[in-house]
Amino acid sequence: LTAGADVLLSLYRSLSEPLKRLSEPAPEPPVSKVSMDAEQALVTQRRHTLLLVDDDEDFLALSKRWLKNDYAVTAVNSGKKALQYLENNRPDLVLLDYEMPEMNGSAVLETIRKTPGLENLPVVFLTGTEDRENVKRAEGLRPEGFLTKAMGKKGLLMGIEAFFD
Repeated sequence: LTAGADVLLSLYRSLSEPLKRLSEPAPEPPVSKVSMDAEQALVTQRRHTLLLVDDDEDFLALSKRWLKNDYAVTAVNSGKKALQYLENNRPDLVLLDYEMPEMNGSAVLETIRKTPGLENLPVVFLTGTEDRENVKRAEGLRPEGFLTKAMGKKGLLMGIEAFFD
């Protein structure tokens, strides 16, 4: 063996036992029902809250399923319902569809930016459109970003995770 290989082999041998011990799960102490409930409450409190707004019921259900394991998600199917929800709730992030009937995402965000107490609420457009004109118009309303529906589950989770990092 070469000198470099000898060094690597020596290093491997010296680290193999400690690494093996680290990879073994530590025995868990018995946990009472009360402490489990308290621990679950803490986990729930630490989860980021999302408001998902989209008029496409199928996409809304699918997205909620994708997100529910990592986030506390409330889903509504219109801009008006989103604004009603925001009257009494403050999610950590709003994922807002751009193209919706009655009240499009741009109108919802404009209302949010003009409402005292909501003006700094983080909003990311989650949209199927990539029309440059719409994106330019929406940028003037200061969204925190744009995600496309075509990104799929992995892209959506990565985009939200990047926002919270």
